[in-house]
Amino acid sequence: MGHAANKILKDVINRYKLLSGHRVHFRPGWDCHGLPIELKANDGGIEADPLVIRRKCRQFAEETWRKQREIFQQWGLMGDWDYPYLTMSPEYMAKEIALFQRFHERDLIFRALMPVHWSPSSRTALAEAELVYKEDHISPSTYVSFPILSHPFTDVGPIHALVWTTTPWTLPANKAIAFNPHATYCLVQRNEKKVLLVAQDLLAELQPVLGPLTVVLENISGKSLADLRYQHPLFPGEDRFRLLPGRHVKVDKGTGLVHTAPAHGREDFLLAQEHGLSTTSEVDEAGKYKAEVGIESLVGKEVLSEGNRMVKSLMEEHIELEKELIHSYPYDWRTDEPVIYRASQQWFLDTDRLKEPALQLLSEIQILPDHYLKTLENQILSRPYWCISRQRVWGTPIPVMYRKEDGTPILSAETIQHHLDLLGKHGPDFWWECGDKELLPPTYSGVEAVKGKDIFDIWIDSGMTWHCADLPSEPIDVILEGVDQFRGWFQSSLLTYVAKNEVSASTPPPFRSIVVHGFVLDGEGKKMSKSLGNVVSPSDITHRKNVHGNKNYLANGVDELRMWAACYGAGGKDILCGEEQLKESNRRVVQLRLILKFLIGVTNSTPFSPLTKYEEFLPLDKLLLHQLYCHNREVRSNYEKFQINYVVTRNEEFLQGAVSPLISTMKDRLYCDLEDSLERRSALTALKSVLQQMIFAIAPLMPYLGEEAYGFFMDPGLWPDSLSIFHQTWPKIPVEWENPDLEQRLMNVFKLKNQMWKEVTSKGLQSSKLDAWISGSDEFLQDLIFGVGFFVWCDRQRMFNVFVYYLERTWDFTLNENGEILLGHHLSPPLRVTSSDCLEALRTSGSIGLREPTETASSLSPLTSHFFGLPRGPEDERINRTSRAHRNRIISMAPDAAFSESLSRGCCKDQRTMVDPDLDCHAGGVSRQKAADVRFVKEVAEAIGYDTRQWVASDGSVSRAEPKFARLAES
Repeated sequence: MGHAANKILKDVINRYKLLSGHRVHFRPGWDCHGLPIELKANDGGIEADPLVIRRKCRQFAEETWRKQREIFQQWGLMGDWDYPYLTMSPEYMAKEIALFQRFHERDLIFRALMPVHWSPSSRTALAEAELVYKEDHISPSTYVSFPILSHPFTDVGPIHALVWTTTPWTLPANKAIAFNPHATYCLVQRNEKKVLLVAQDLLAELQPVLGPLTVVLENISGKSLADLRYQHPLFPGEDRFRLLPGRHVKVDKGTGLVHTAPAHGREDFLLAQEHGLSTTSEVDEAGKYKAEVGIESLVGKEVLSEGNRMVKSLMEEHIELEKELIHSYPYDWRTDEPVIYRASQQWFLDTDRLKEPALQLLSEIQILPDHYLKTLENQILSRPYWCISRQRVWGTPIPVMYRKEDGTPILSAETIQHHLDLLGKHGPDFWWECGDKELLPPTYSGVEAVKGKDIFDIWIDSGMTWHCADLPSEPIDVILEGVDQFRGWFQSSLLTYVAKNEVSASTPPPFRSIVVHGFVLDGEGKKMSKSLGNVVSPSDITHRKNVHGNKNYLANGVDELRMWAACYGAGGKDILCGEEQLKESNRRVVQLRLILKFLIGVTNSTPFSPLTKYEEFLPLDKLLLHQLYCHNREVRSNYEKFQINYVVTRNEEFLQGAVSPLISTMKDRLYCDLEDSLERRSALTALKSVLQQMIFAIAPLMPYLGEEAYGFFMDPGLWPDSLSIFHQTWPKIPVEWENPDLEQRLMNVFKLKNQMWKEVTSKGLQSSKLDAWISGSDEFLQDLIFGVGFFVWCDRQRMFNVFVYYLERTWDFTLNENGEILLGHHLSPPLRVTSSDCLEALRTSGSIGLREPTETASSLSPLTSHFFGLPRGPEDERINRTSRAHRNRIISMAPDAAFSESLSRGCCKDQRTMVDPDLDCHAGGVSRQKAADVRFVKEVAEAIGYDTRQWVASDGSVSRAEPKFARLAES
């Protein structure tokens, strides 16, 4: 699910940019190297022939990326799938090696013996980005005393330097004890036995740990400890061990004296180099003691297990206290085993020289969410060096030869070019296929050398994609990955870019934007695991399998998977994926399909001539166009800011809060007016614009649905052979559609509607038994009549009717001689009130009240009155009842062909399936309702003497009746 969220979010951005008129370059790629593949190919062994291992790894990687490509394409991802970049390809490796030479030319590469994180389980060095820190690791917290051989403190007997360590296995490698020359020390006696040397500032903390401590001598200057010698309990008789001043020694924890093992700690190593101490590691690649440790019983023992126990046993008399300590400890992220610090010869990239220019470029990069900027800054500043070499075979070789006589590296532009020629000739295995002599250029004839056995860190592999993936230009517009890549790919990409370029004030950054998403968790925020039974696979959704074993819930295909990623993946937070989230995604997909289906049906029901002049639109249609303009502006802004989740929210709010209510006001114009009437054309033109903009708004999120809907939007007869929507540019909305003044005027009318219902419902009255009167200023009354869509302004002294379409029911307003608007309404059930008090919000004064029904004059014909549910005397009650039933329906009378079998059932061209073909989006219900509507029209017509026999086709089916319906309503 993490792959799905990541890839889909990238695809949404790419598709939006394509619709916005940009040329999009997205070359998918795979990091093919790395230890997991090597271990799998070698069955966990380490002794197989390198060429055999590489052949197996390449085969495994080849099969894996091809399978993943097929899955990614099923998710609707757009990319150059025929030409992906592969880090194992000769072309990519050649660019990587050439860039390594560039680093060497800039004197940023060096080889040194240095302690690095080492994984005994993987037998290789690790970078910081390849570690995971476990908070529940248990280490032996051990206080160890070392006898001081001689000291200047008179009247004090033998004393011991007390150190604290959580790695007793490093005690055989102890070469010195470090102290702080600026701290104050003291001598204390423990249990009337040993006299211990500790930092005076730590005495209060040591008392409860070690037990009662009696001060023997205090205020000892740290500088006075210089050159004191001590005896190592494991090497009796030797006096080479000294107390040395160390700038890294703090007096905030421990004892103020630091056990120093140069091969197993960075500060220890630097102190040893400063004082000429040995830095050779006495632990081998497998994490076992070598013979050089000097203690026969320890040779071959694993330092983290049996070796640890044996060292403590050998030093039992000098261990003052031991207890368990639960703390954070680094583990190998691949093998999930603890690592150690171990000195070894490695290649490094000098990150100290890269930090300042990297931070300079970072200031020009947009990071979303922006609070992660500080995270990346701090990690770059705290990175001491980058160990770029690994002791494995599945990777790009570090092309360096070493002289046999002294191990000096042979590395130059000439040797690199020779190796690139061999790579082109022999392929990616050239380093292992060619002999030592063949790997040297002719100018080095006679030189005895051996090839190195190191490969590049995989973060060098992936961190060079900006250079090696053959993208058309720099900088890259956007990179999008998980939050964990602040320790990995984000850093490596930035640092390798800085290492290549001489950064100046005019140097562009490698990428303009970094977009971050969180980790995928289950619906309760827990990590997914098979043991918990909470794992959801993308195939569970795309292939409509049971989710979490729930037989009552079947997922809804690729559209739902993409909707889930869009809803929950953006924003930088952890991504929840449970039944609740998937059901909500499913609901949104189905809702969008149904709305698009309705809009396609109603706008394709009969041909019409769209309006071309804004002033021709009716006021309510202008309101819809204004809301569409505002929605389009917000959605595009969200896309530009990579706020994909907000795009989903804005679409839903627009459809539910603006489109649906206004559609209900258009029903009579859509179904009853003449086909070429201005009122009907105004409504259809507005809805066609909504349909067009919504298709473009959802296409990046759900390209399958977008493609299909666009085909029917353009011409239902051409689908599925119509042009792709992604060959088009998102149409711009005319600026004149923005009309906030109109919106304000009509919103006042809507508020009045809510207040009307508040009055009705609060008094427990039956709405069908009441008239309502509304009075106010001339301006207020004009706004009201203007807002409801009545287009004939009459003198206030005349009586007239206004049909209020926007109320979702049709009400009859009448203006009497006193300037009051009378409302005869017969509605059931009442609408729910959404405004607590609207009159105060009106910009003009107005009042509202209720009273018993009054006689009202009307020029409406009996059929029109009954059709709109406005009883006017003793007319046929059956007609009245059926007309009210029709009035309350919200249904399109478009023919079945306008909806199409594929849009209702989800089939796409090229075998791409939006949803399972068995999932019917209620298309049958549309057809049945259409037939019922036509039957109702026949009933009404027959009741007043119309001959409807010609309305039935020869095959007995009900033919399309909109023209007759319109003429009937007009009469």
